[in-house]
Amino acid sequence: MTLQDAYQRLVRLSGHQSIAGGAGNIVNIAENTTITNMNSGNPAQSVIGVALLSATGALADPTTGSRMNLVFTLQNSTAP
Repeated sequence: MTLQDAYQRLVRLSGHQSIAGGAGNIVNIAENTTITNMNSGNPAQSVIGVALLSATGALADPTTGSRMNLVFTLQNSTAP
């Protein structure tokens, strides 16, 4: 995910998957630190790597027809 502004750090990443009439295949959401760059580009922007993981811990695409709700808690340079 690319954000328009540069943030100091990613404090927390969480979320869940929902699908009507069934169980989703994503059981964990984590930061992919290989991709994350909180101060890239000109003008500055933040790039956050998001890994969607299955029950086995492998990277996975969400089940077709499901919805992913992600929550990003970010800190900018003015936060205490």
